[in-house]
Amino acid sequence: MSTYVEFEKKFDDSKSTKIQIWNDISAELNKFGFSVTGEMCQRKWRTHTTTYKNIKEKNSKTGRGRDSWEYFDEMESIFSKDPSYTPLATISCGVKSVERHIDSSLYATATGASTNIMPPKSPDEPLAKKQKTNKKKVVSDHLEKIASHMADFNEIFRNLVQSESEKNALLKQLLDK
Repeated sequence: MSTYVEFEKKFDDSKSTKIQIWNDISAELNKFGFSVTGEMCQRKWRTHTTTYKNIKEKNSKTGRGRDSWEYFDEMESIFSKDPSYTPLATISCGVKSVERHIDSSLYATATGASTNIMPPKSPDEPLAKKQKTNKKKVVSDHLEKIASHMADFNEIFRNLVQSESEKNALLKQLLDK
């Protein structure tokens, strides 16, 4: 993995193909007595990244025991700032709420903007419990608002009916003359 880290920046460089970089990594490993090809290194790396993603996803789900893997911490240090493994924003939908977490340092880097949004908590840290809302109070408040709006509507309607009645009375007087 340390050899991958040494060559990691070359993967973003358009001057070299991925096959060439994996061949360079295998040549470096062959210097230390390993007998591997570039294709073998690439396949092993792909297996490691898949295992890392699977464990990270499983550990992020609630109600399950945490998985461990001997290379997890190393992979975490490599991919902790990579948005394809640790997204800039995640949206979590619960039954009653929608929460949005954005890593502010990554957001500022990506957009050039500053933000006051707090970075997400670590997956190990439990989310703060929401305060319970008194559902009866919420419903009661809504009903009071509806009643207030209905009273306003009724007043407007009464005024409209009254003005129409006055118009009709004036028109009737004109017709009677």
